[in-house]
Amino acid sequence: MTRTHEHLERWWGRWWGCRLGRRRGFTLVELIATLVLTSLAMPTLMVAVRDATVRQAAVNQRTVARWLAHDRLEQVIADRHSVQGSRGYANVLTASYAAESPVGGFAGFSRSVSVLERNQTLTAAGTGYKVVTVTVMWTDVRSGSASLALQTVITDY
Repeated sequence: MTRTHEHLERWWGRWWGCRLGRRRGFTLVELIATLVLTSLAMPTLMVAVRDATVRQAAVNQRTVARWLAHDRLEQVIADRHSVQGSRGYANVLTASYAAESPVGGFAGFSRSVSVLERNQTLTAAGTGYKVVTVTVMWTDVRSGSASLALQTVITDY
């Protein structure tokens, strides 16, 4: 036996309580201890993985809802600045934007537009301003029904 091998055997012997050459496989006690620890840890790990998956799905749904609301808001703003006859500030009305249920290509999501005109006198020329609200509704994976609303103000200046 070499000097290095003897040194390792002494070190492992102190650690494991046996000689290096006699150890072959696992004992029944080690196997049972491993099974008990694994059976205690697995349910907790499975719940953690499931919760992380549900949370990620909820974040993805909220991201899609925000994108859908922002997309419709951009369409309303583009219509406000359009010079075509059927568009422009005067035609930015709730009736100009039909509610979508479901939104095309996005099953489970619906959206609507609400335009509220404020005829307050402002310091510059114009009739006032309009508050545009886009609301997106969907079925959330965690809590059932969910909604998100984005608002903007448009003017005729």
